[in-house]
Amino acid sequence: MLCPACGGEYVHMVGDTEFIEGHDNSEAAPRMVRGDVLAIPMFGECGHNFVMCLGEHKGSMRVWFVAHPDELPGK
Repeated sequence: MLCPACGGEYVHMVGDTEFIEGHDNSEAAPRMVRGDVLAIPMFGECGHNFVMCLGEHKGSMRVWFVAHPDELPGK
């Protein structure tokens, strides 16, 4: 995995992974998936913070990244 902002190679998981229930109606991630989402806080040694999201619905898995504006703990 590379940093989605700059392509840096050194990224780390940090903090607590969050499970977000989508209730089969896009509550977890509107416009992305209808099902549930795992949100994993990450930071790159490049200085960028982001969240890696894994969402699924009926056997279809999507992975996307969201910029995280706050400094993540553990850095």
